[in-house]
Amino acid sequence: MGNVARQSFISSISAYFGVAIGYLNVIILMPKFMTQEEIGLFRTIVSMAMLLVPFAFFGSGAAVIKFSPKFRNETSRLLGLLVVIILLAFTAVFGFSVIFQDFLFSLFEEKAARINEYFFLVYGLLFMMVVYNFFQAVSKANYSIILPNFLTDFFYKSVHALVIVLFGFGILSFHQYLISHFFIYIVLCLILGISVIRSFDITFTLKGIFAKSFFREIFDFISFSFLGSFGIIMVLQIDQIMVSQMLGLDQNGIYTTAVFMALVIELPRRYVSQIIHPYIADDLQKENYSKVNENYRETSDVLIWLGGFLFIVITLNLDNIYHIMPNGEGFVAGFWIVYIVGATKLIDMLFSVNGEIISISRYYRINVILIVFLGILTVVTNRIFIPIYGMHGAATASLLTYLVFNVIKYIILKVNFRLDPFSLKSILIIAFLIAVYYLISLIPPLADPWIDLIARCAITGAIMILSIYILRPSEEIINLISVILNRVRKT
Repeated sequence: MGNVARQSFISSISAYFGVAIGYLNVIILMPKFMTQEEIGLFRTIVSMAMLLVPFAFFGSGAAVIKFSPKFRNETSRLLGLLVVIILLAFTAVFGFSVIFQDFLFSLFEEKAARINEYFFLVYGLLFMMVVYNFFQAVSKANYSIILPNFLTDFFYKSVHALVIVLFGFGILSFHQYLISHFFIYIVLCLILGISVIRSFDITFTLKGIFAKSFFREIFDFISFSFLGSFGIIMVLQIDQIMVSQMLGLDQNGIYTTAVFMALVIELPRRYVSQIIHPYIADDLQKENYSKVNENYRETSDVLIWLGGFLFIVITLNLDNIYHIMPNGEGFVAGFWIVYIVGATKLIDMLFSVNGEIISISRYYRINVILIVFLGILTVVTNRIFIPIYGMHGAATASLLTYLVFNVIKYIILKVNFRLDPFSLKSILIIAFLIAVYYLISLIPPLADPWIDLIARCAITGAIMILSIYILRPSEEIINLISVILNRVRKT
């Protein structure tokens, strides 16, 4: 197994264990030991820090990955310049917040005043997130993804589970629980930072960092990259902040819990994208558009097939999940949010890797502009729908913006490259998924929610395996299963 495949495989394992621990935290531990307001406060603080990361990081992560090969003999100068830029950007963000502190406080005073008590924690988390992202970028630039993925997907969630339990048993106060996340990030930064510096002999220098050609090339790139990063973070985090600001922390606690349940649907996209991206880049370089379209379509079929079955498993077990969840009656108001957010992720998966194709084509600048447009559209639609429909308005805003975003990218690829992810097989897969959803929904619920959950998951899983040979979403999957079965027979 090659280095990239090996690292992707190991990272996938840690990610799925991380999902299991994440579900334990969100579905069991947090509802058991915390109020909806406390969950909402925690989520809002983290979201605010993450929203500010693009400003303080200022595209430096993308610059590390892009320019490390080019400046392989000048890595110290490259990293030195980026560290200076990061420090200046963070100082600017912090200074701006101090100057406009009264205005920022006023945004949350009516519905979520407790946030104002923890603005200091937002900037502490922000600084540690930026440091961690910097070391993560350096690690990826050196073709090492196992440790950063392990720390992000598994280690953080495991330590978070421990901290929740300590709070639940009264060993930590809620204030100490919140502050503990700052120290968790310190540990993450120390582990990854020491590993990166030792493994790759990383050094920093300020000598010659402002040489005109060197500085201009890098600064032009990170300025453009910053816009894309900001747009993506806006889409991912702004709804949670606006729900807290407009509806209150308790409503955000319910909303973010529901959103987390649906986020697992998009997990396959992360890894399928990593696998297919280099192939598409190579075919685009060769202008082999027929091959690009073939991969584009197969990726769409695989993603909607995987995402569709995950959607069925999650949505048809929502009653069981809310029954199992401690104090679930207080969170069941988010029931339909899971459906809406799940549908949003399915739309994104159906349109496949359109963003990735545009980002490595000659129209890559358009992708950044579209992402910024998406971020702005997300704010506007949330501002319109939240006052009318509450939490469901925030979820609906995301659904509409993702639909518009993907349709625009679809048109760009269709017009300029004649690429289309849809085929007759796409329609058959969608129709099959709808039929499976309907049939499983007809199964009478069993008395015990745990047994009912396991039974529905088992039935859905069996149908999913059978559908591989009926729908044939990917010949690669079928070949992989055949290899595994042959090895099993030989043992």
